[in-house]
Amino acid sequence: MLLLLLLLLLLLLLLLLLLLLLLLLLLLLLLLLLLLLLLLLLLLLLLLLLLLLLLLLLLLLLLLLLLLLLLLLLLLLLLLLLLLLLLLHHHHHHHHRSQ
Repeated sequence: MLLLLLLLLLLLLLLLLLLLLLLLLLLLLLLLLLLLLLLLLLLLLLLLLLLLLLLLLLLLLLLLLLLLLLLLLLLLLLLLLLLLLLLLHHHHHHHHRSQ
């Protein structure tokens, strides 16, 4: 009778140990999952940051292009103005000579 009781007790202890091990495993799995989630989130954040940086770079490039275009337009306008002035001046001189 006593032996049986001892055996039962031992079995119970083993079961408890198994349960504890299972719980530990579950906790570990949960921790791993959390870590994976965190890593994924970090990766997503990094990707977002990279995308933002790329967008900013593109915007900067566009701005630079626009500035260059504006400068070119200004130069063209200045050249046209100079040409016009020269023509007017020239014409003016001719006019003077004809008088």
